[in-house]
Amino acid sequence: METDFNMARMKASLEIADLVRLTVKAVFIEQGKEKTKLNQNQAWEKYTQVEVERWVRLGLIVGNKTGLAKNSPVKYDALDLEALDMASNRRTYVAQVREQEQQTKTP
Repeated sequence: METDFNMARMKASLEIADLVRLTVKAVFIEQGKEKTKLNQNQAWEKYTQVEVERWVRLGLIVGNKTGLAKNSPVKYDALDLEALDMASNRRTYVAQVREQEQQTKTP
C-alpha cells in the first residue's frame, strides 16, 4: 500500500515539474526567445524522427504545410512537441520504477 502511495506521489511531482517546464517554455515563446514552430527537420533532430512520426501516426500532433507545393516544409507547434516529449519520458520513467520495485519484491 505504501508503494502505491509513493508511486502516486512521484507521478504528481513529475507532472508538476513538467508543468513548470512547459510554462517556462511558453513564456520564452511569448517573449520571442524561442520559436513557436519547428520545421520537420528541427523536430526530428530534437525529438528523433521515430518519436515525431509515431506521434503523427497516433494523431497526437499534426504537421502543417507552410505552402501549397508538394515539397513545402512541414511545421509543428513547439509547445505540443515539448508536452508530448515530457509525457513520453514520464511514462517511461514510471514504468522503469515500477519494474525495479517489482524486481526488489520478488524473492
